[in-house]
Amino acid sequence: MDIEGIANFTCLRCGACCGPHYVSEEEQKEIETYLAKAGLEKRLYLSMYDKCPYLDLVKDIYTCLIYPVRPLICRLMGVTESMPCSRSIAPGIKQPPEQS
Repeated sequence: MDIEGIANFTCLRCGACCGPHYVSEEEQKEIETYLAKAGLEKRLYLSMYDKCPYLDLVKDIYTCLIYPVRPLICRLMGVTESMPCSRSIAPGIKQPPEQS
């Protein structure tokens, strides 16, 4: 999958945007290939309300186990106007108003 040119921003690793998301067949195959090479097992959502099954929490910081092959929806989170990150500032994206 060609992902060049997608903007980037500093993720605070809070896990707020991590799933559940739709994953295409092509992305699923890429994830499974990555997991096999990394010696990791495939994980499944337990319900439609779960966080991504590849999201691990260690010492209050979330880590994406499939970060190099994460789905396009994950790559776009926080870098497009229609999918702003509620906890970070990305260049060119308006920050949501602060909650008091």
